[in-house]
Amino acid sequence: MQTTKSVISSWRAAVTGGVFAAGLLAGAPAQAQTTLTLNGWAGPTHLLTNDILVGWAKEVEKASNGRIKYSLLPKAPAAPSGTVDAVMNGLCDVSYISHGLHPGRFTLTKLVEFPQMGSSGEINSVVYERLHEKYLAQAGEHKGVKVLTMFTHGPGNIFTSKKQVLKPTDLAGLKLRVGGGALSELMTALGATPVVRSASENYELLSNGVVDGTLTPDETIVSYKTEKIIRYGTRVPGGLYTLSFAVIMNEKTFNSLPKQDQEVITSLSGERYARLSGKSWDSMDKVGLDGMQKAGVQLANADATLVAAIRDKAKPIEEAFFKLAKEKGVDGAKVLNEFREETRKMAGAQK
Repeated sequence: MQTTKSVISSWRAAVTGGVFAAGLLAGAPAQAQTTLTLNGWAGPTHLLTNDILVGWAKEVEKASNGRIKYSLLPKAPAAPSGTVDAVMNGLCDVSYISHGLHPGRFTLTKLVEFPQMGSSGEINSVVYERLHEKYLAQAGEHKGVKVLTMFTHGPGNIFTSKKQVLKPTDLAGLKLRVGGGALSELMTALGATPVVRSASENYELLSNGVVDGTLTPDETIVSYKTEKIIRYGTRVPGGLYTLSFAVIMNEKTFNSLPKQDQEVITSLSGERYARLSGKSWDSMDKVGLDGMQKAGVQLANADATLVAAIRDKAKPIEEAFFKLAKEKGVDGAKVLNEFREETRKMAGAQK
């Protein structure tokens, strides 16, 4: 992985701005060079920035023979909840977004956020990207930006600092950091108080006692150095939830590129990008699990009673999603069933 120092040196060395003319070579036509500004609000060393965003940008630079370069902004131009507008308004060219941090803006992205959707970020991401292209994109929820890919993180679970969640009543009254979306509704239904903030704020929220725990994939506990604050973890088979993410690009920037450079970006986006994003998260989840075990975090599997309660409370949330999806011209039940069927097939094929 790229170190913080190397990432910082990358954006310092990169040329900021839009499109610049390259020098003429012995009478040959000038080659336009573009520098894409990248917004990595999760931090320069987090996998969202280092692996998923910068990793993609490096591939684009290589595939374009250096015509497209990148500059990682030293500071996010907006809060995570303002990322879509930041990209749309040209404060940055490319960024990842977490849909749940934009309440009221996205509905169909809840498709992948329900309990027990699968144990592989790679599989979930590939199927999600396919179904987005097949069914969801037509609703225009990302109007104003260009979607490069859709993906999810690995299975999210329950992590707490003072007591372990072993039965449904253990959730009552707990303040838990969540990434928004369907998960907020589920926690409310189970008696907990959701605090919608990005995972990058985990350490501050937990160390100051603002929350009693966090709902997150394994990777995040170690990435944000909370393995010594978190003392307990409760793992739900297939995950308590996953979050929906996308990588988006400013439309004007994309449309201003020469056709050959647009084709480079397109060829490195879509399902290919989703697979690499999900695979990266699966890999880092293993690192996170190992780190928690070394730190002595007490991990337990959710028992049948807790799993049944989670499923029971999720049903009306799914039904509400179906109604909202229908208003946008999408058969939510059909798409959700197809997602579950396709992820099961892919998981079975990998065994």
